[in-house]
Amino acid sequence: MPLIQIRRQQSKIDATVLFDIIRNLHAVAAKALTCEESGELVPGDIMIEADDMNTVFGSNLKDIHIRVWAHDYPSRRDNLDAIRKRIADEVLKHLVSGTSWYVWVLLAPTSYGSDTEEK
Repeated sequence: MPLIQIRRQQSKIDATVLFDIIRNLHAVAAKALTCEESGELVPGDIMIEADDMNTVFGSNLKDIHIRVWAHDYPSRRDNLDAIRKRIADEVLKHLVSGTSWYVWVLLAPTSYGSDTEEK
C-alpha cells in the first residue's frame, strides 16, 4: 500500500490546486508504481495524506513537498527516476510558473497492516 504525503505552504498553494492534484494522483501513482513483484496497483491502493506546513519551524522549504513511500521492489528501483518523473509531471500540470516544489520517491522494506487487512 504506497503512501503519498503532500505538504503545502497554504499561502502559496490554495485548496483548489491541492484538490486538483490529489484528484488525479491516485491513478497516476498506481500506474507508475505498478511492477511485476507487486502486481497491478489500482487507484484505491494508493493512500494520500495532505496537510499544511508549519513554516515557523521549517527552513529551506519549497511551496509544495510530495513524498512517495513504497515498498522497495527491484523493478521499482530500476525505474525510480521514471516513477518520480511521471508523478512530478502530474503535479506540475496544476502549479503556476515560479512555484517551488519537489517530488521525492522513497523505497524501503515495508510491512503494512490495517483493520481491513489483518485477520
